[in-house]
Amino acid sequence: MAAAALALSIITFLDTRTSSEDNDQKEASKISWYFLESDGIVDSLTVENRGLLPAYDTFLNIEDEKNVNMQRFEIGELGPCSRTVFKFGDKGKLVRGDQYVELFFRDSKGYAWRMGYAGVLSNLGKVRIARGSELDYVGEWKLGAESIDLDACG
Repeated sequence: MAAAALALSIITFLDTRTSSEDNDQKEASKISWYFLESDGIVDSLTVENRGLLPAYDTFLNIEDEKNVNMQRFEIGELGPCSRTVFKFGDKGKLVRGDQYVELFFRDSKGYAWRMGYAGVLSNLGKVRIARGSELDYVGEWKLGAESIDLDACG
């Protein structure tokens, strides 16, 4: 009888842990980003959080196949159910949106996440997200962010 109760407890614990990990993945998958372009020039970067929890330490890295000419865009905190838009203006021609792009962020539980250009989401665990030595173009170009509250999130 005690062995059956112990087995049931272990199964319940593992099921709860799996469910929590699934929920973390679902919440992280509600973060997205995209560039808007016209005539081959990047006009803006949009980052959305359609989840009910904030995302922290958010930044976008752009690098070529040799990890050369990296560009970084520091986004910071993404509030729940929000859209943040950076308009590049004349600087858009300098954005290398055709290269390898990754979005990094940390969730409210402290897990780091990476989303590649194809939308593949990877949980990096509870690690510090390292930034390279490249310039932060949000600060360098003095880009202002337009924040918009979204409807129908969750």
